[in-house]
Amino acid sequence: GKMTTFYAIPAKIICRIPIVANLIADSKRRFKSYSLDSLFFNAGIFSSNALLSNSKAGLLAYNVTTPKAKVIYNGVDLERFRQKFDTTLEREVLGVKTEFVVIMVASFSIHKDYDLFINVAKEIGRIRDDVTFIAVGDGGEWKRIQQRIKDEHINNVLLTGNQSNVEPIIATSDIGLLCTYSEGISNSIIEYMALGKPVITTDLNGGSKEIVIEGVTGYCTNRSAEKIVAAINLLLNNAELRVAMGNKGRERIASHFSIGRMGKDFEIVYQDVLSKKRTNPVN
Repeated sequence: GKMTTFYAIPAKIICRIPIVANLIADSKRRFKSYSLDSLFFNAGIFSSNALLSNSKAGLLAYNVTTPKAKVIYNGVDLERFRQKFDTTLEREVLGVKTEFVVIMVASFSIHKDYDLFINVAKEIGRIRDDVTFIAVGDGGEWKRIQQRIKDEHINNVLLTGNQSNVEPIIATSDIGLLCTYSEGISNSIIEYMALGKPVITTDLNGGSKEIVIEGVTGYCTNRSAEKIVAAINLLLNNAELRVAMGNKGRERIASHFSIGRMGKDFEIVYQDVLSKKRTNPVN
C-alpha cells in the first residue's frame, strides 16, 4: 500500500534495495489531488523501481503513465473450480424450482446497483416464469432490498445472505450478473467465468472489460434494465450460445487469470528490477 511503500523509501536510499510497489487495486481514484494520501502515492511512484496495478483501468484512473507501471491481474486457484458440483442437490437446498438461474455475487453496499438487479428481475418476471434470480452477499443495503422485494411482491428473487462457499451456487446457475457502478478486477466475474458461465456486467468504465471479451465471453452494457433483460433472454433462449460463451470464459480464466500466471508475472517483474539493479548499482 501507499504507507508501506513510503516507509520503504529510506531502505532504498541507504541500502539500495529496489522497491516494487503494489499501489493500485481499484479503478476509481480514492483520494484528492492535494492530500496526504496523494503525497504518499506520488512519493511511491517516484521512488519505486516498479509500480504494480491489478488493472489497466486502475492506471488510467490514477493517471499513471510512467513506463515503470505494470499490470498483473489477480490470480485464482483453478482447483477451486474443477471439482464436480451436485447442481440438482444445490437447487433443492436453495429451493429453486425454475429451469434457469441468474446469479449476482456481490456485497450489498452502495457501490453495487442492487436496485437495478431487482428491476431486471421484475421485468423478466413479467415476461417469463422460468427464471430465479439469486443474490449472494450481505451488507448495509440488504434490509432495504429485502423490503423492496416484499413491498413490490417480487417472487422470483432469492437473497441467500453471506455464503462461505459460493462455487456450488454459481455452478448451478446459468448466467453470472454484476450490476455495479465501477469495478477494479472483479473476483465475482472471474468466478463466474471459471465455472463456465456467461457474464453480463454494467461495469463499462472499470476493469471488467479487461476480463470479459464483449460478445465472446459475455456482455458489458450500461446500467439499463432493458439492455440487461435483452441479454438475459438472448442467452436463456439459446443454449448453444450460452454454453459456448461459458466455455470461452473458462478458457480465458485458465490462460490469463490463474494463480500460476500471476506468479510468473510477478517473477518477470522482480527479475527485471533485479537485472536493472545489477547493471545500474548506483540507483
